Parts: sequence; structure tokens; C-alpha cells
Amino acid sequence: MSGELGVRGVSRAVNATGRFFPPTEDPFGGTRLGLELEATIDRRSWGMDWQMPLPNGGDALGWRIEITAHLELTRKP
Repeated sequence: MSGELGVRGVSRAVNATGRFFPPTEDPFGGTRLGLELEATIDRRSWGMDWQMPLPNGGDALGWRIEITAHLELTRKP
């Protein structure tokens, strides 16, 4: 899935992969479907470039961030 991710007033294109769970009837007579998505971004692309070196080397924060979304959509009966 492709879309735009907006953070701190900056929008960039992001590609996410995941799974689609087809519609099914729930115990209450409604219909539900699910979507799980994952994407990895470089936070510097959104202007988040703060960093602090650790005393023994390396960085306090990683540049690459994993984003996950778990969506459950319902249609009322």
C-alpha cells in the first residue's frame, strides 16, 4: 500500500506492506475486516535529525523507525 505520511508539517510518500483480513460476520451481527501494515522510514526525511552520541560510541536514537498499524473496520448491522 502506498500513501502519504505527515509528521510535523512534512508529508512524504511511504510504502507499507502487510496483510488483509477479509470481511467476516461478528457475534453482534456486524461485519468486520482487518488490516495490518508495516513500514520503515528514515526519521531525518521528516526533519527529525536530533541525535546524541553515547559515551561508549554509537547513537542514542536510531535513524530508521518502524511503523505498524493494526486496523479493524466495522459495519454496524
